[in-house]
Amino acid sequence: MTKQELVNYLELLLQKTFPNINHIEVALSGGIDSICLLHLLSHLSTKCGFLLSATHINHQISKHSNYWEDFCHQICDSLNIPITSTKVIVNLNGGNGLEAEARKVRYEVFKQSKANVLALAHHSDDQSETVLLQLLRGGSPKGLAAMPKVRKLNNKNNTQLWRPLLNITRTQLEKIALEEGWVWIDDDSNTNTQFKRNFLRHNVMPILLKEYPDYKNQFMRASQHAADAADILSEVADTDLKILLIDDRTINLDILTTLSPARQRNAIVTWLCKFNINTNPTLINSFLSDCLHMLELDNYYTDNFNLDTFNSKYDTLDILFLLSNESKSTIEYIPNINVNSKTYINPKYSKQELFKKIGLDNYIKLLAILLYLHKV
Repeated sequence: MTKQELVNYLELLLQKTFPNINHIEVALSGGIDSICLLHLLSHLSTKCGFLLSATHINHQISKHSNYWEDFCHQICDSLNIPITSTKVIVNLNGGNGLEAEARKVRYEVFKQSKANVLALAHHSDDQSETVLLQLLRGGSPKGLAAMPKVRKLNNKNNTQLWRPLLNITRTQLEKIALEEGWVWIDDDSNTNTQFKRNFLRHNVMPILLKEYPDYKNQFMRASQHAADAADILSEVADTDLKILLIDDRTINLDILTTLSPARQRNAIVTWLCKFNINTNPTLINSFLSDCLHMLELDNYYTDNFNLDTFNSKYDTLDILFLLSNESKSTIEYIPNINVNSKTYINPKYSKQELFKKIGLDNYIKLLAILLYLHKV
C-alpha cells in the first residue's frame, strides 16, 4: 500500500463516517503510528476542508518525556498544525497497573477536546493484541469486541473517538513512513516485556504470525462477532431491566429469579455498569447464588451466615443489600459503603439506622453481601 492509496482510503472512510466534519484532533504521541496519522490527515485537511489540530499528553514517566513533547511541537509547527500539550500525573502505585493508570489520565485529557472528532492511531496489530489480552483476562463479549472504530467520548462537546487505521497493519505504516522520510520517536518502554501488551507483541505474536499468517484478519472477524453478541446482550438486558427495576437502584429479586441464570447475570452486570462499576461475571454468578441461597434460610442471623466468611470471598469496595420482606424481595445498590471488619460506614444510612435495619425490623431481613469488584 502506498501513501496515496492510504490517503484515498481515509478520504472514503471519512466521507462515509463523518460527511460534515469541520474539526479533527489527532492524539499525537510522537510514535510512528500517530506520526503517520498526522501526515495522512494533513494531506486530507485542505482537500476536505476541515481544521486539523493535535494534542500531546506528557505522562512525565520517562526521562525522555519533555523531549517527546518538544518533538511533537516541532513536527506540528513544520506542518502548520496547531497543537496543545498537557502534563499529567500518573498514579504509579495504582492498583490497576501503570498502563491502565496512564490510560485513565489520558482519557481525562481527551474529554477536554473541543473537536468534533478525536483521531487515535490504533492499527490492526493493536487490535489483535487487545483481543488476545481480553481473552487471557476472561473478557466478556464487550471486552472481546476490543476497540471500536467509532465511539462517543461522552464529553460536553459530543466528541467522537475515531480509529481510522484499525484495518491497517503496523508493517504497512512503517513502509509508508520510511518511503516518505517521515521522522518519529521510539518509546523505549515499548521493548519492556514486563508490560503484558509488550510481552504478547514481542514473544507471542511472532509465533502466531508464523503458524497463522492470517491471524490479524481472523482476530478482526472474531472481534466483530463479539461486538454483535455484546449488542444483543445489551438489548436483552435493557428489556429485562425495564421489568426488573423498581427504581434506578433497586431490582425486584422475585422477578429476577424467573429468568435463566445467564439472563440474571447479564441483567446484574449491565445494571452495575450503569454505576460505572467494572464487574467480574464469574463472581457475579457466585454472588447471585449466595443471595438466592440466603433467601432460603429460615434464620439469617445464625451461624449459617458469617460476615467474615463473605469478607474472605468478596472484596470490600462496595456493597449490595439483599432485602426481603413479606411482599417482595429486592437487591438495592448503595454506593460508597466501606465495610471494615464489622464496622459499617454508610452515607445513606447512619450507623445506628443501618444496625436498626439489620437487627430490629422483623419485616426486613437485611444481608450485607460484599461484592468483589474486579479491576480490569
